[in-house]
Parts: sequence; C-alpha cells; structure tokens
Amino acid sequence: MSFCRTLIRTRDKGPGTAETVERLFFKHLKSLAVRNVDLLDMDNGYGQPLHMLLATWLSRRQELLDGDKAFSRGEKASEVETVDNRLEHLQVTQCSVMDKYVWGLRAVTQNFVWDHCEGRYARIEESEETEETEDESVHDI
Repeated sequence: MSFCRTLIRTRDKGPGTAETVERLFFKHLKSLAVRNVDLLDMDNGYGQPLHMLLATWLSRRQELLDGDKAFSRGEKASEVETVDNRLEHLQVTQCSVMDKYVWGLRAVTQNFVWDHCEGRYARIEESEETEETEDESVHDI
C-alpha cells in the first residue's frame, strides 16, 4: 500500500505529504506499472480497497500539479490553459481486481492499460453468474 502514498510523498526527511510540487518526491513521474497486486485488498490500514487508494493518491497528485501551474504564473487556476496533468500511463497486469472497479483508475490517467485479469475474483463473478442462471431455470410444475 505504501506505493500509493508515495505518489504524493514529500522530498523532505521523514513521512509526510507534499504541499507543493517542488516538494513532490516523484515530481516527474510519467508512467506507473502495477503487477501482481490484489487491488481489492482492504487490509491496508486505511479501510479502503487499494484500487480506491491508488485513484485517490493519483488524483491528489494531479491537483498539486494543476495548482502549481497557476501559482507559478500568479494566475487563478481557471485562467490557466488546460493541461492534462493526469499520470500519462498506468499499466495494471496480473492483478486481482474486478472489471467494475477499474473505472476509477481510468479516470485519473491519460492512458490506462489493463490486461483484464481479475485474478482470484474471476471465479467469484463466474460463480454468481452460474447461480443466477440456475435460479432462472427453476420452474414450478
């Protein structure tokens, strides 16, 4: 889980969140690959699944970058030309996550690549579909 929080970590010594882009540890991060992670895991100390935490930290990072452009020119954020400060590329491979949960990751990246591997959750969704089909095939005689 710490890799999520590292996205907005400060360059200063000790733990903390960057308040400005200059203090952002990975200021020039363009691409991120996430592999072999259970993105629905909630045993992370935050009480949210990892896919939500990753989307949240990427969004906060984008907000820092958006605010910095306006601040550096002394303008309001609404007056600055539109620049897409979302992460340029996020690749999710061999991770356990269901299709219905990856939309949040798509929203916070410019180019989202997912191998459609649902890992251990693929069987859960298939089991639910099988049960629904069996329920529909039961008829009163």
